[in-house]
Amino acid sequence: MRRGAARGAGVRGRALRRMQPPVCSGVRAGCALVRGLPALPGLRRVLVLALLLSIALGARPSFAAAPFDFTQLMRSFAQVKSAEAEFVEVKTLSIMSKPLETSGVLRYRAPSHLEKRTLRPRLEVLIVDGDALSIEQGGRTRKLALGDYPAVGAFIESIRGTLAGDAAALTHYYETRVDGDRSSWVLTLVPRDRQMSDIISTVRLTGTQALIQRIEMFETGGDKTTMTIREPAR
Repeated sequence: MRRGAARGAGVRGRALRRMQPPVCSGVRAGCALVRGLPALPGLRRVLVLALLLSIALGARPSFAAAPFDFTQLMRSFAQVKSAEAEFVEVKTLSIMSKPLETSGVLRYRAPSHLEKRTLRPRLEVLIVDGDALSIEQGGRTRKLALGDYPAVGAFIESIRGTLAGDAAALTHYYETRVDGDRSSWVLTLVPRDRQMSDIISTVRLTGTQALIQRIEMFETGGDKTTMTIREPAR
């Protein structure tokens, strides 16, 4: 009886050892690679040790994703040559009892043409080409220079500079910070210029891939503008 019991315990012990997870169980992608290899003598053990050593030394295996940052975001947008989207803009102003809502279409053409066509509640067309700003309203057209209107210029450059992937323009006007990853990112812009920062405290853009989904502009006096952007229905 004792000999049979001992033999049974030995069989169960070997079975348990075979059921234990591989030594690299904390490195899922690495283990998947190792498990997929043919059973060559010693090869699996060498690869497992190499993976563990690379982690211990702070190295990154080749399958690790690179961190998402401002440079990568700008490179994604630099590939965009033209874009069109619908927008809804809500302005919360201290002098008004309720928010002011407008909606329309945004059009962009690389490298510096941006059109904001407001359709509701009334027609207004704002076109920026280079430093020239054209505003059409009530059948009249005014032509201005962006440099004369820092608040308008900052808001426009936050959109145009991002769409163009123009890192130099954005960093000229703003301190920049990117949070999140390629599928869901937030770009925070803080004006560098004193005249601009007296009016605008922060511009925050939210998006995915090379698409802007929301733009929020926070003014120092407490007013706020939120623009929600979506691609037009096909």
